[in-house]
Amino acid sequence: MNAGQAVIVVGGSLLLLTAMIAAMFWATERERRHMERRREEWVARGSIPEEEPTFYTGSGGSSGFMS
Repeated sequence: MNAGQAVIVVGGSLLLLTAMIAAMFWATERERRHMERRREEWVARGSIPEEEPTFYTGSGGSSGFMS
């Protein structure tokens, strides 16, 4: 491998790593906003915020709340 190829490999790896970090940051922010909306809806229905359940939005076919 010559110097040019090494630069391409290292540069491509850094670019891929940056893209993955950005995608994970975006997904985390989206999930946080989604949970905030669910909590606001939950409180708007008359629930008591001190008795707040743990909201779960992952896969697995859950009913929306973690027990």
